[in-house]
Amino acid sequence: REGEEIRELSTELERTNQRCEVYRAILLALFRDIEDQKLKLSVKRSSAFALREISCYPVR
Repeated sequence: REGEEIRELSTELERTNQRCEVYRAILLALFRDIEDQKLKLSVKRSSAFALREISCYPVR
């Protein structure tokens, strides 16, 4: 009986660890996407400021 309980708990622990790995992979992908979006927004913002700077000082 005790051995059966240990096997059941071990199986449950293994399933929990597998779920944890899946969640970790999803979170890492999400964080990468957030970083990519942050970089794109930063580039757009820098470009917008540069264009505004150029338009404020006409070329002679």
